[in-house]
Amino acid sequence: EWQDAFDIRPATQDDFSGAFRLARDHEFQVWDALIVNVAASDGCDLLLSEDMHEGFRYRGLTIVNPFSKPPHRQLKPLFDALPE
Repeated sequence: EWQDAFDIRPATQDDFSGAFRLARDHEFQVWDALIVNVAASDGCDLLLSEDMHEGFRYRGLTIVNPFSKPPHRQLKPLFDALPE
């Protein structure tokens, strides 16, 4: 079902190379670094994670904890739009 709902692409050698550098330079776990690197490479500007480096910025991507209080400034408009 996930594959039908979302675009999925295989990770490339370049994705892994970038992830290994990110893990080494910023103390990420390799699989977390792969997620961050691929998201940044694909143009994402926001990555929601409750256990990665809150506020970390990488190539235009910002990691945000969706449960932090107060909500990150990029999430506040989304939360404000939710019905009460």
